[in-house]
Amino acid sequence: GYTFAATDSTTLTADLVHEQDYDGSEDANMVELGVAHDFTPSFSAGIGAGMGLDSESPDFSVKAAFGFKFGPGGN
Repeated sequence: GYTFAATDSTTLTADLVHEQDYDGSEDANMVELGVAHDFTPSFSAGIGAGMGLDSESPDFSVKAAFGFKFGPGGN
């Protein structure tokens, strides 16, 4: 994948993703784009969207992530 720091607290990402079921029956090949932002030193959030590249892959996906830091590193 590729990550670009748009600002000190915002990153843009582009990924090619290959996923395989645990039993090996299906593969998924996707391209995903996303953005993540550090709102505070202890809280970040991101969102991304993906599109399947072949017939075994999902047509479309949306993902969200939230990060919390605890302890001495998080203010």
